[in-house]
Amino acid sequence: MNTTEQPVYETHLPFEGRRQGKVRDIYQIPPCDGDAGTVLIIASDRISAFDVVMPTAVTGKGRELTRISCKWFDFIRDLGIIKDHLIATTPEEVPNLDE
Repeated sequence: MNTTEQPVYETHLPFEGRRQGKVRDIYQIPPCDGDAGTVLIIASDRISAFDVVMPTAVTGKGRELTRISCKWFDFIRDLGIIKDHLIATTPEEVPNLDE
């Protein structure tokens, strides 16, 4: 983590239908290449306690939540228990995102 990095409190991507939860932002990605469309889930740096979103955020929290989730998805995938929904974890892999 870069010490000058700012926390991600909100996201504003060029997709319609943005929904904001306590700590995650969700977008509907338009279909491309004949697929049915995809949901993009972004873990922000927001903090929630007792169902209240705090006014400050922790830089890198969303990235760490994603890293932990990926470890569990890998574990479950390696055991062959069930298929998961994870497609990608980097902005470069999000279709129709030019930023």
